[in-house]
Amino acid sequence: MEMRWTLGRWLGFGILVLGLNLIGVGTLPLVDRDEPRFAEATREMRASGDWIIPMFNGAPRYDKPPMLYWLQALSTFVFGESEWSLRLPSAMAGAGVACLLVLWGRRAAGDPAGWMAGSLFATSLQVAVHSRLAVADMLLTFWVAVAAWAAWEVGQAEEGSLTWGLAFWSALGFGFLTKGPVAWIPAAVVLVADRVPQSSHRKRIRSWHLGLGLSVLLVILGGWGIPALIQSRGDFLSLGLGRHVIQRFVGSLDGHGSGSIADYLLKLPYFGLTVWPSFFPGSIWIPWFLRAVWRQRNFDPLLRHCFWGLGLTFGVFTLCNTKLPHYLLPAFPWMAVALAVVWARSGRPAGPWLRWCGLAGASTAILAMVSAEMGRQTLPARVLFEDVRYWPVGTSVATTEFREPSVVWYARAAEGPNVEFLEFGDAVEFLKRPGPRACLFQEAEFESWRRDADLSLRPSPIFCRFSGWNPVHGRRVNLVLVRFIE
Repeated sequence: MEMRWTLGRWLGFGILVLGLNLIGVGTLPLVDRDEPRFAEATREMRASGDWIIPMFNGAPRYDKPPMLYWLQALSTFVFGESEWSLRLPSAMAGAGVACLLVLWGRRAAGDPAGWMAGSLFATSLQVAVHSRLAVADMLLTFWVAVAAWAAWEVGQAEEGSLTWGLAFWSALGFGFLTKGPVAWIPAAVVLVADRVPQSSHRKRIRSWHLGLGLSVLLVILGGWGIPALIQSRGDFLSLGLGRHVIQRFVGSLDGHGSGSIADYLLKLPYFGLTVWPSFFPGSIWIPWFLRAVWRQRNFDPLLRHCFWGLGLTFGVFTLCNTKLPHYLLPAFPWMAVALAVVWARSGRPAGPWLRWCGLAGASTAILAMVSAEMGRQTLPARVLFEDVRYWPVGTSVATTEFREPSVVWYARAAEGPNVEFLEFGDAVEFLKRPGPRACLFQEAEFESWRRDADLSLRPSPIFCRFSGWNPVHGRRVNLVLVRFIE
């Protein structure tokens, strides 16, 4: 098969990957906790005009810097507010990484290596999942890929390359604005992998344009960070960095992580096990790849660069107490390029990886459509609040035991008041107050309320029942939405 690179084929590849990433994203309701949190914070950012401090349900959200919120706000401004537009930045980031890897692999080892690197990344299971979610991980992976490629190019240049140097420093800045310090792993790779004799030290400093690069980085970070620290009175640093970075590293967060030293030690091999399904179908060739590089022993600069990228990413997240499979996504660009380059240099044919990537892509498309339809029918929040735009203006909404962030996103589709999270007794009193109101009960709570409620005080309630699935806890839920229209 002809594997020669052309601009038209490259653009076609990018459009194909983007189209694959967008299958089902408009049908599937927002899932888990992070998607609706990002979505609602984006909506409130647009509504308030405050582009510095994200808010969720009226309270500051210091979990992540604002880069993804900005891109989602732009997408919803252009295409309207929907699950599709909120997930578009992640889909584009996933396709962007695949296209970058085609170019990087091609420059490193020829056209076949480029196509293989881009295809392995685009069709891997974890990428297929996170290219369809409105969360920051795929955008982070894009900036890591830019920085990793730029770092390798700077190391290859005879003279300092200003363009690649600026790309590297800019990617570090934008990556930090996406998900914090984890975006600086490529900088750590440069420190440990780009080792040169002491006599070449000054040349190395010139190659990285250190003064100009640091200035660019500080401008990017300071442009948002200084106003954020002033406006939040330092909370963005103490809570955003302290709780959501340091606590995630040393403790558990949102129910993830080990509760004891024994649990922590047992989970140390976690990423060594989860990388196999996460990087599938590329993981099929990991054993072959390890044998091939072991026989070679003398690594060239590219393989050394990729191995340090893989090693540092695995090491950082293995030591981290909170562990989730998608944390390894930033390692995938290094992994795809290294595998593809070794494959191409060994003279192996393109047929095996083409067939597996094609099968994985087709399977992903089918699974995405099936999952989206199943999610549409089983995830409760969108169904329960599907007509919220037609409710009386200013309807107050509360919920009791079912407190997933998706309730906030779907209940506030008409930009009504913040959702209240109440205990059962307080919810009963909430429904007695005048004005349009709605409260979401578990079915057992609803039966208790209906048995004791004096409906003569508030006639004509509207009941909406739904039995579905809570993906956060992995169990079924039976919910009833009680609504009074006046």
